[in-house]
Amino acid sequence: MANRKVALQRYCRTQSGWRRLRVDVAKKARGWSEKIKVPAGQSILEHGEYQLRWHEGNRACFKPVGRDLQDAIIARDNQIDTLAAERAAAAAGRELVPENPGRVYLPLAREKFLEKKRLVDRDKETVTQYENLTAEFLEVVKKKYADELEEVDLLRFCDALRKRGCEERTVKNYYSAIASFLFSCGIDHKVVVAKENRPKKDDPLPVEYELEEVQAFLAACNSESHALAFETFLKTGCREQELAFLEWTDVNGNAGTITVHGSKRLTLIVDGKPKEFHFRTKTRKPREIPIEPVLWDKLKTWREHNPGTRFVFGTSTDLPNGHFLDAVKRTAHRAGLNCGKCPSCIEKNECEHWNVKNWRSTFATWSLRRGVDIRTVQQLLGHTKIEMTAKYLTPLKGKKAQDGLGAVFTDLNGTK
Repeated sequence: MANRKVALQRYCRTQSGWRRLRVDVAKKARGWSEKIKVPAGQSILEHGEYQLRWHEGNRACFKPVGRDLQDAIIARDNQIDTLAAERAAAAAGRELVPENPGRVYLPLAREKFLEKKRLVDRDKETVTQYENLTAEFLEVVKKKYADELEEVDLLRFCDALRKRGCEERTVKNYYSAIASFLFSCGIDHKVVVAKENRPKKDDPLPVEYELEEVQAFLAACNSESHALAFETFLKTGCREQELAFLEWTDVNGNAGTITVHGSKRLTLIVDGKPKEFHFRTKTRKPREIPIEPVLWDKLKTWREHNPGTRFVFGTSTDLPNGHFLDAVKRTAHRAGLNCGKCPSCIEKNECEHWNVKNWRSTFATWSLRRGVDIRTVQQLLGHTKIEMTAKYLTPLKGKKAQDGLGAVFTDLNGTK
């Protein structure tokens, strides 16, 4: 039942990112086979869902149809029939009555949900994560309509996440994303899933690097750029993307501060072609962060050595730097700071203890412990609620706690 007006595609990840690729199918003795048309010089790194593509006027329409090839072929043929019926009804001047009026069809609801995410100016990476996560959810539950969903469906989805190695914190975050999708379908997950059955986020105390660890790490940095970047992480509490997009125009020499913008949309030249870069902070609000004198002197010297650059810690081609995590892992290994116990250490020599997020938590913990009031730290971190900052009020342990109590009770103990 060939009809070139409805194309079968597959969403796949290649070296250039997630792309919709054309699929040709052929009937075999025991089912169907597929051939995915991959662009020259590319290869498929990960297979995603099948999608249908057709045009209504000049507008391209897309419809997700799961990950099973035979189901996708059936959906394609049904879509061809639906379009033919719509054209016949329009030619006869009649309205085509839907098969299940009033019911929320989950694949279509997913398409609308993703389109809304794109329209509210979500970054491409976030939308892609929603695409993959909702596709996985529908594949696990195998339900077509929202009113068919039961508590066991959401529990089965969480179980599938755990079986593929997701930590409980990740399961909780993914469950929340699916709850957002279901809310757009008119379903409140709190009504469907009992409170005691919902995934609970394990929220351990924030990681704090020791002073000796920080000194060893900075000494092991193999470039001036990396050493200065991680010292800036430590002394400002910036998030990774905030520092990656930091421009020299955001550095205020007179006030001795840097400005973290709530969002940035930049068009930069990459390989001779314009490319759009975009990021947003979690709160979407700008903030000013003071720079302590020693760091300020180092930044001024760094600027003198790099007078023509746009980004403070950009790449060699002066683009936003997205490789801080790689630098953290390599430097920690070089400094002999890997714990040697976590699975990542054993398999890749990349310690889970060392990442960009922990530099921010170290900044927060050190600031609070050394007397900076919690409201100021909240403002510097860009938190909307003080409870978010309060989690960095971590207790001292062992000898540090003993030394701290000794200092507190010096006068009481009669040392005068």
